[in-house]
Amino acid sequence: QVHMEENGRWEQFVVYWQNGDPNDQCHGYTSVYLSLNDFMLHLDVQNNPHQSCAKDYLESIISPTAYTAFTCMYKNQPVSSSGCGENLGLLEAKETYDPELQYQVHALYDLQYTIEMEKPSEWYQFIFYWREWGDDPCPSYQLPGPCPSFNGYVFWEGYDSYENDMDSIDLQQGAPVSNMIAACNSNPSCKGFNTNGYFKDYIKPAWEWNEWSSGDQCDGIYIKKPSELSVNGQTLEPDEKNLVEWILEFTVINFDRSPRDAIATYLGPGVWWSLFEGVLNVESWKTHPPGSSDSGTHVTAFQHSICSVAGEYSNQIVLPRETCPEGEEWQVGIGAVQVNDQSLADVEARAKAVYHDNIGFALSQTLDQAGYKPGSSVYEDVLDSSDSYLRLGWLCKSHLVGFFLKGKEIFQKCYQDPSSWHWCYGVDSNGVGRRYGETPDAAKNGVIETTILLQSMYDPNDPTIQKASPKLCTGSDGQQGICIDERACVNEMFVA
Repeated sequence: QVHMEENGRWEQFVVYWQNGDPNDQCHGYTSVYLSLNDFMLHLDVQNNPHQSCAKDYLESIISPTAYTAFTCMYKNQPVSSSGCGENLGLLEAKETYDPELQYQVHALYDLQYTIEMEKPSEWYQFIFYWREWGDDPCPSYQLPGPCPSFNGYVFWEGYDSYENDMDSIDLQQGAPVSNMIAACNSNPSCKGFNTNGYFKDYIKPAWEWNEWSSGDQCDGIYIKKPSELSVNGQTLEPDEKNLVEWILEFTVINFDRSPRDAIATYLGPGVWWSLFEGVLNVESWKTHPPGSSDSGTHVTAFQHSICSVAGEYSNQIVLPRETCPEGEEWQVGIGAVQVNDQSLADVEARAKAVYHDNIGFALSQTLDQAGYKPGSSVYEDVLDSSDSYLRLGWLCKSHLVGFFLKGKEIFQKCYQDPSSWHWCYGVDSNGVGRRYGETPDAAKNGVIETTILLQSMYDPNDPTIQKASPKLCTGSDGQQGICIDERACVNEMFVA
């Protein structure tokens, strides 16, 4: 409210709320939220010329990959990197739009989700144009171009890390970014710089960042990529390094949060916890037990599943079709989630939020990542199982579910108040200090350093990082659904 009052918009809101402007009728909308399905229903450039500007701007901010996926899904064809013919213009799509066709609705939903995650500020700018807000409701805007990128640096547009400025680097204000890169490279203490020319010997964790108030495109902070991956003085093992890179490539972009929020609130704390628990290096200390189908092979982080009595180190591997006995702690997945602490309703709600409202798709993807391919006995048995506890365990193994469930808890406990939670730090069964968190202070610092590590490795502008999109197919009931493997669709339930 304060923000709207300062910008002169509060009074107009009150007029809309009290229905005091019958000729305007809130531009045809009754809420602040705008969906692309609403957009399609109301798109009429003949009678609303300003909509043409909004439409053109919207088309300009859609990435080529997202446009290809939208076109395929809207045409009810499998998503293919080679495309599905010429990409549909939004006016062209409007000609065939039918809100009763679920594949079209899903295509618009997926497109909107992608834009909001990849370009949130541009999405809100589109809404401004669509609703004729501001002094220039139909501007002759300049399309945003890519911000400069440089080898060895990641760029976080719109953010800054205040303080920790270096006086040892003297460069004229307004110098080209390339000059700043050269100056930072020449000083080993330089960790990065903002586009105002302030060099930093320390970049704060992302939860302490500030947003730029200028609103100018390409204002932000450049962070130097680390030459060595380490946390609390401990260099990451090769398996740990590989999995951290996997998380940055596949988890961040598919998380239903902005990259900054995903890393600051969930993945920074969550990855530290997985490192602390040894899950990202689990192959070095756990093998499948004799008698199992995977006997003798190493357990991966995606298969991780152990039982233990609280307070003891008797970690026992749980087979993929089994659960822990009542009274024992059950930890699973790359996120090292304690299954006992979760409810099926909450976990399913989270899974639906990131797996297109589809539990079958969530289970299929998680099983596949764990190495149990479609057609394998484990894959089929877990999908067909009526055991709700087994289902809960496998959903917790998902990287998009597990880090969401554990990350925020770790931030609140092991960062904000580690002394009160004995499991945030300690020694191993041999009395040796745990890597990444021997003391409460080490645990707190570990969360900070892991977050800083991730934000210095993840490049929000990397075009090779792409959000996963499911395929669509027609189920045996004739309805459109998500294809979870080559043989099956999911509508309300798994359809073989």
